[in-house]
Amino acid sequence: MKERGFRAPFFWVVSALSRADFAYDESFSVTSSGNATMRRFVFAFCSLLVVAVAFLAYQRGLTGPFLFDDGPNIVHNGRVAIHEIDLHALKQAAFSGSSGPLMRPLSMMSFAANYSATGLEPYYFKLTNLAIHMFNGMGLFVLTSLLLNFYRKRFASDLPVNYLP
Repeated sequence: MKERGFRAPFFWVVSALSRADFAYDESFSVTSSGNATMRRFVFAFCSLLVVAVAFLAYQRGLTGPFLFDDGPNIVHNGRVAIHEIDLHALKQAAFSGSSGPLMRPLSMMSFAANYSATGLEPYYFKLTNLAIHMFNGMGLFVLTSLLLNFYRKRFASDLPVNYLP
């Protein structure tokens, strides 16, 4: 086998991952819908399993108090303590942060919406944070899977025969 620098091992990894990926594959036709349905079921099952395991892993931490920079950004920040969600209150909350030069406006709006819905209860702030991170992790997994599947299809002719699925 002819080595092509970093590309040969990279193609092997792409091929191995794309055989096990759960992304939508356009090569499935109506006649092979059973295989596509099975892939979607496996993706849904694995997604639920990952979410359940992540929730169980972080469940004990959800009941803890506010920590570190939560004091100045949430507890002692009066602009986050909104009682009614409107554009003016969210705008004030968004730019009330003191964490760095960018002030984390999305985080601060999330804290304000959390405060409006649940009050100053740490459990719900942490639960929302966990849900946002799990959602982003699943989105990153799907995006990566789609990109690897595209890359495998685009460069399938460059792959050695024994690496093809």
